Amino acid sequence: MLGRTTGLFGVLVAVLGLVLGLQTGASAGSKIPAPATGAYLGAFVDPNARWDGIREQETEVARFEQHIGRKLSIDHHYYGWSGSSQAFPAAMDRWDVAHGRIPLISWEGTNLNTIISGSQDSVIRDRARRVKTFGHRVFISWGYEMNGDWNSWSGPANNSPGRHNGPAKFVAAWRRIHHIFAEVGATNATWVWTPNDRDVPSAAWNHWTKYYPGDAYVDWVGVDGYNWGKTKSWSTWTPFWALFRGVYRSYGGHKPIMVVETASSENGGDKAGWISGMWTALEYRFHGIKAVVWTDRGSDWRVETSAASTASFRRMALSPFMRQRKDTTAPYVGDLASSPGGIVATTAALSYRLSEPARISILIRNQSGHVVRTLGGATVVPGQRGLSWNLKNESGHRVAAGVYRWTVRAADPAHNVRRASASITIG
Repeated sequence: MLGRTTGLFGVLVAVLGLVLGLQTGASAGSKIPAPATGAYLGAFVDPNARWDGIREQETEVARFEQHIGRKLSIDHHYYGWSGSSQAFPAAMDRWDVAHGRIPLISWEGTNLNTIISGSQDSVIRDRARRVKTFGHRVFISWGYEMNGDWNSWSGPANNSPGRHNGPAKFVAAWRRIHHIFAEVGATNATWVWTPNDRDVPSAAWNHWTKYYPGDAYVDWVGVDGYNWGKTKSWSTWTPFWALFRGVYRSYGGHKPIMVVETASSENGGDKAGWISGMWTALEYRFHGIKAVVWTDRGSDWRVETSAASTASFRRMALSPFMRQRKDTTAPYVGDLASSPGGIVATTAALSYRLSEPARISILIRNQSGHVVRTLGGATVVPGQRGLSWNLKNESGHRVAAGVYRWTVRAADPAHNVRRASASITIG
């Protein structure tokens, strides 16, 4: 839900020689499948928040990829509804395909009545012919955030007087566009239906489900959502999972899900932790989210707003999960420490460093090797982590004085396990 000026953009999903066998030069007619494991990683790269020429766009994408240590799977671009300058696919899309990415095109809409009437058929048919001639698979997200009240193609902006028929008009317009693309033979278009993460206004008639065109007209379900932090009077710090759970509940497991727009502010919380939490939610909670596209734009949404957020994003970007390959590497667990050292009176703080999201359990054994207490059991985000032990055993009694061995067991979603141990002396 970003305010922006119409301009030239385009998203591309990269092959990178993955086991999925996606080819940027795939023949028209093949839809872009969801990865068997993990998710595609993409970005909309416009750090200066202005529409630049293709050479600067190419430079900025290359710079972003250098920062995160890998090539993007998706390079996101926007196009206006009509006009020769907004015709797609364009030079940036061709450049992306040539460099191993597949375009995702966010195409703005117009007044829905004009589409339904047929007066815009020539515009639609021109875009369909261009896509067909392009000959490579592309994601197309037309009329995004239709359940918000800020776009000319939204339901609220197209209701007839005294009626809430805007959503039905949107469905009719979507189906008309889809039909013309099919009629032209532009079957290399993979259709991404993209509501906003919340309905504005929040009313039953405006719920995102009212805008769904039907399974035959949608290949992927998209969704846009941002953690605005404390940058707005109406906003609060919101974790990734809270933004996307609503749309996910409606369509997860039914269609592959793409987060088409997302980012976090630094204002009001820990952005690096927010990114780590996103990674954890993708791995453990939202198995149906198969693509995530970051909005790297302006002074607040960019990944590089701090060294910590850049490092957090880079760790996620370089994980097997985001490269769609089998994860055979166990989480790294290190830097184990307990405090206070030596004799401990009431509680002990047990700390460790974790390299990736993992389910953590801590086993505490006495000198005979028997487990006296098991702690943890929750999914933990990467970084320096720890918990407190009240020095009691499983029966609730304080353990006897002596030397104890505590072991951190970290298991990732691919069932790779690593353990690390340290000693603590109880007085």
